[in-house]
Amino acid sequence: MRQRQVAEDLVQETFLAAYQFHHKYQGKSNVKTWLISILNHKIADCYRSKYKTGTEISSGTIEQLFDENQRWKPECRPKDWGNEKELLDPDFTKALKDCFKSCLKNGHQQCK
Repeated sequence: MRQRQVAEDLVQETFLAAYQFHHKYQGKSNVKTWLISILNHKIADCYRSKYKTGTEISSGTIEQLFDENQRWKPECRPKDWGNEKELLDPDFTKALKDCFKSCLKNGHQQCK
């Protein structure tokens, strides 16, 4: 399904942006909040891009995901990522960096 692929691409772009700009993370919020903020911007960029290029966006997609205050609907909210300390674990960070390096080395489109 195309929507699923777009969602997966946006999540990958989110992690790539977080990796590229990790030095800008100030620790004023938890990592999960920071990543979801990046993801929200990626979603908005995606919709802006589709609007500019004339690609049709399902009229109900935004309404399905967000409430009238532009907050995630409970049933659509991203799943809990677990313990934040695990996200900051040096082994996890190294594995994530290795994945990005491999992705970039192999020229995967999502990493560009």
